[in-house]
Amino acid sequence: FLRLEVKASSRGRSDPLRPESYKVDYTNRFRERSVGVRFGGDGGDAAPTIKTKGATAEEDREKEQKVPQGDRIGVIDPITALVATFRHARAALEGGRRNFTLPVYDGRRRFDLKGEFLGPVNRNILGKRHDTYRVRLTNTPVAGFKESHKKMWNNTVFDMYLSADGRFIPLQFVPVGIGPVMNLVEECAKPCEIPQED
Repeated sequence: FLRLEVKASSRGRSDPLRPESYKVDYTNRFRERSVGVRFGGDGGDAAPTIKTKGATAEEDREKEQKVPQGDRIGVIDPITALVATFRHARAALEGGRRNFTLPVYDGRRRFDLKGEFLGPVNRNILGKRHDTYRVRLTNTPVAGFKESHKKMWNNTVFDMYLSADGRFIPLQFVPVGIGPVMNLVEECAKPCEIPQED
């Protein structure tokens, strides 16, 4: 429908969990765009770089400046947010807090991802039963959103089902309301090779 293709990657440290860089390239029927973010150490300012095919450097700089610097401090990227969600689920199982909030910045938009660990549930996913943990996630826009997109994103809620086999693999994302359902259909046979940084 949209001919959307997305490729995203994140680099950083795992202990403590901290992003260093994030990059996403995507194309659809209308444009090609590459967005990169460099994260400052110890929760410093996150600096974006946006390149859009057919746009001038000035137009891209304007997009980069839509999120004020104050909203780009102490943030994490969307992939690191997923890893943080897995860790919060594990901590909740061990008696930790069941609620958490993650400040997320993807180079264009700044939003809060609020999570609630809802516990174990047996779920049918693509015709197969799975023991899972359910985490409810809510998006709250902070900065960088068009008004039309803000309405679409505001308090969007979806449930993430994580495998209960100790790996906390995301098996399914299901919107609470209207939206697409995303399923894990295949795992890599071996860990992906991490390319050397340019």
